[in-house]
Amino acid sequence: MRETTWLKGTVLLAYILVIIMNVVANTLPLFGRTTGAISNQFDALFTPAGITFSIWGLIYLLLGFFVVRFMTYDGSIDRVLFRKTAIWFCVSCVFNIAWLFAWHAVFIVWAMAALFFLTHAIGRLVVLIHESYANGSGFEKTTFTLYLGWVSVATIANVTIWLVSLDLTDPFGRASVIGTAAILLVGAVMAILVNHYLGSLVYGLVFIWAYAGILLKQFERAIPVPWLLVASAVISMALIIGVSLLLRFRKRQTT
Repeated sequence: MRETTWLKGTVLLAYILVIIMNVVANTLPLFGRTTGAISNQFDALFTPAGITFSIWGLIYLLLGFFVVRFMTYDGSIDRVLFRKTAIWFCVSCVFNIAWLFAWHAVFIVWAMAALFFLTHAIGRLVVLIHESYANGSGFEKTTFTLYLGWVSVATIANVTIWLVSLDLTDPFGRASVIGTAAILLVGAVMAILVNHYLGSLVYGLVFIWAYAGILLKQFERAIPVPWLLVASAVISMALIIGVSLLLRFRKRQTT
């Protein structure tokens, strides 16, 4: 009983700290920079339009509902599973905050490392929920799959920003356009595979949201639109939808 109370309190505190730090990071702002200002400073082709980041509001709202549900735990699930869920959630909160500090301090490599660990922690939660919760896991699975999808996109974006920060090539040159087009296709393949494993379309839909934001960003620029990038994004979105639905249909046919 004491451990359960302690875990509930820790999860609640971790969530509150994440919300506070995200608000402070942009209202203070942290290190004198907003989150979006740093993205604009390293204007990579993979960076989506500002409106795309509104998905964070939905993610944190769903996480808040998850915390409320977690606080009402009555012993109906395995105690070990309860403990693991609490631990990985708290770990994800730690790296969420770590990313904010590294990002706002413009320590791009450290921010990238924090995102890798954050992605791992959320991935562990998704796998844990997918494979362990026999019943009543729909909300939790959707919440953390959505979170995982967006953090996966953020990780890819962070890598492209790191490459831009190295100033190796023109960020809008031919090599950058070809490289980003390839990354979009690789991301689509990853989204399809995760969709198939989880038996859900949520992860892939997050990538479609991000890719739509990338397209919007291209048409907002004052420079000519790189049509190879546009074609790659459109093809990637079509593949995510088409192949994921096909695999889901075939899976249902064989069960």
